[in-house]
Amino acid sequence: QFYVKAIELTGFLRTNLTNFPSLMKFNEDVQVDMTLFRTFLQELKEMVRTNMVLSTLYPETLDLFDQTASYFLQKLKESANRS
Repeated sequence: QFYVKAIELTGFLRTNLTNFPSLMKFNEDVQVDMTLFRTFLQELKEMVRTNMVLSTLYPETLDLFDQTASYFLQKLKESANRS
């Protein structure tokens, strides 16, 4: 859903608008979802470490996912601050 919405918003960005309500709402929605995803990763990592879940995932892999999500959130904040 976010990908499709991002493609839709690309058209607005071509007009050289840097700040508009739809973009701000989109950024907020993505930030909320990414924060929830990072919380889920932390819970899953703890469950893997305590053998509460059958998984072939390693905690290090989940750390990498978390770092990637953190990087994405940082870039999202930077782009929001530019507008």
